[in-house]
Amino acid sequence: VWLSTEIDGIRIISGRTLDFFQRLPDEVFNVFDLLSSTPGAKLYSAYMDYKYENQMSEMLLNQLKSSRSTNGLEEAVKECISAASNEHDPSIQKILLKAALFGRAFLCVNLNNPKNSIRPTVSLINDLCTNVIRDLRLINNLQHINISMPITYKQFELIGSRILIDRLLRRNLHEFATSVTKLLRMPPEEGENRILVQWAVQELVNPSNTNEEAIADTIKTRLSGIPGIPFIDIIEEAFKLKKYTVVRRLLDVKISLSAQIDILLKLNDKEEALQKALSCGDTDLALFVLMRIKASEPLSDYMLRLQRLKSLPLKLHLQ
Repeated sequence: VWLSTEIDGIRIISGRTLDFFQRLPDEVFNVFDLLSSTPGAKLYSAYMDYKYENQMSEMLLNQLKSSRSTNGLEEAVKECISAASNEHDPSIQKILLKAALFGRAFLCVNLNNPKNSIRPTVSLINDLCTNVIRDLRLINNLQHINISMPITYKQFELIGSRILIDRLLRRNLHEFATSVTKLLRMPPEEGENRILVQWAVQELVNPSNTNEEAIADTIKTRLSGIPGIPFIDIIEEAFKLKKYTVVRRLLDVKISLSAQIDILLKLNDKEEALQKALSCGDTDLALFVLMRIKASEPLSDYMLRLQRLKSLPLKLHLQ
């Protein structure tokens, strides 16, 4: 048996089971304690009475919501939402969230005088409900046997969505990670595009993929139509892995000319790098390429290369 301390409890790992031990959170205790008089406990009782058609529900709601203020009911809704986020059983989470939604429905209604109801600003409550329901759905799915990444709501808040995506990618769960980015509405550069780049890198490092041309074609077919993909990251990774065929076949995708030239110089394709620099008409870029070439070859070869230049403005500039 192994014990692993977490921010909000202890994870107990054995050969067959994984358990999580923690002190009962105050948010949950305050709602379910029989003697509790907190707003959250009253709202939960009101919802259960309403569910079983008990008239005590209206009395409890009147205690929470007076004709002058809605703070009591708002606090009750927040406490039920907080209790749901600290609960691990999905069935109890649903009950607490239903109680919160039940209370939210009465935030705009004056029970003592419905005709004079005033609609307060409840956008914060709506956003809180939506975000917690979304996050709990994600956390519950992470516990599925195919994912096997159980975390608590507090741990999810601490690590954030980016680190969660990194953990999923380390397990090669690219499809599930993509679903997570869509659920959380992450920006493409932090979510889906980053996942696709990681998928391409996995294609490069996969030992079963030996045909470099096929690898390059697969990556281009899958990613070329998606805007914002940083192909230069894939090319640099392929260069590190010495898959030069992949590098050359990916150079014609949407990357900057300066990045293409830099890669060509690393591949020692000096002529092609120089021709690209000259064809764009950027004298500074062409001079940069020439200086790189000059530093990498004998002076006699460099001078001979200058004699073969066909760009007259550049030759005049060099003089």
